[in-house]
Amino acid sequence: MHFDITYVSVGHLYNYRDRIQPNSRNIQSALMLVDWQSLVLNNSTQALTFTKDNMQINLGGIAKGYTVDRSVELLVGRGVESAIVSAGGDSRMIGDRGAVFKQVDAAANGNEVGDEKAKRIPWMIGIKHPRQEEGTALCMPLMDTAISTSGDYERYFLRGDERVHHIINPKTGYSAEGVVSASVIGSESINCDVLSTTLFVLGMEKGIDLINTIDGYDAVMIDMAGKVFFSEGLRE
Repeated sequence: MHFDITYVSVGHLYNYRDRIQPNSRNIQSALMLVDWQSLVLNNSTQALTFTKDNMQINLGGIAKGYTVDRSVELLVGRGVESAIVSAGGDSRMIGDRGAVFKQVDAAANGNEVGDEKAKRIPWMIGIKHPRQEEGTALCMPLMDTAISTSGDYERYFLRGDERVHHIINPKTGYSAEGVVSASVIGSESINCDVLSTTLFVLGMEKGIDLINTIDGYDAVMIDMAGKVFFSEGLRE
């Protein structure tokens, strides 16, 4: 599993503010507690039991996406037709920014002079440049969709040339390597949230291969050299 809410059993050993990375012995010991299959949910009481002592869970990789989706449901239920709901790196668009009307060329379209044609204006969503504080790597025109970005630039510290960041590979206990930004676009924020973290941990090749198998979802990934990669749906 490359998305495991028990990752924090090792992740809590890191302190990014004080620039603390646990040593390899402590990481290996804590990795024994990173195991989602050791969680037992009682469907009748909704009680969650840990079968190993000192296990921990963290829902940060899914909670914001869930919150955005619920907020959108509430807004749509109250008649909102155009809006953006954002929570950190997770955003979901309701409709578009509106429409503009332009005159249709009568000669080309066989219409009477004065006819107008509506054109929907998409939301322009920027993907943050992972190595520039205020920069944007690229902008995407989006409507009625969600986007989530996971990056190594939110919580981190440097140890020489090594960037120690908060996206932990649950298999190794160390910060995931090879990718600096992974953005997923699709219908629901909760899925985009989980998938952006998963793709980041998987790495470029395996991440793109995975997203290409999931209908309705696409990805933009940036590697350590700053090269941008797109899933098949976006390339088309």
